[in-house]
Amino acid sequence: MSAGKATPNTGQMGVESIRLGGMKVDDLPIGEAARAKMQLPEAEKAARQKSIEDIKARYPTQSVEYLRARILEAKKNIARFREESRRIGSDREQYRMLLYDARERDKKIKAAEERLEGKDLEEEIKALTKECPWQIDAMKKQVRQFEESIERFEKTIVKEQKSVDELTELLGQCQARDKELARLGA
Repeated sequence: MSAGKATPNTGQMGVESIRLGGMKVDDLPIGEAARAKMQLPEAEKAARQKSIEDIKARYPTQSVEYLRARILEAKKNIARFREESRRIGSDREQYRMLLYDARERDKKIKAAEERLEGKDLEEEIKALTKECPWQIDAMKKQVRQFEESIERFEKTIVKEQKSVDELTELLGQCQARDKELARLGA
């Protein structure tokens, strides 16, 4: 090699940082530069692969398609849970109305006991019970079960929404990763 001007490579990366005898490839004598330039594609390929690996290491590994599918699934779950919670809420309200009717029936029976006796009382109780056969304790228990179910659905909806938020954040990171990789042709 002949003596040429040395050029520092401080702050440069990849192929741009290559120095032979302290000189850039373009600053080498013609013959040496030609031989060095023949090897540059392999160095560029290695630098590109290293950049790809560095990008992949900085980001989550999931695919964008997978994350979109998981977000869609979680949103569908939330919609189903909300619908089921509304349905149970409607059933609960129907049971509350029936419970009200049963309490009114018991008041009527109590009033009948004060004014009737014997067979007349039995027939009145039978008629009121036939009209409203619900048992108050069983109805209260069912209303509590409905309320517990609604509460479980609400807690599950909160968890699913948190999952949607986390997955959406991951999706953004993976989309950024894919953009960086696309710029490198990967």
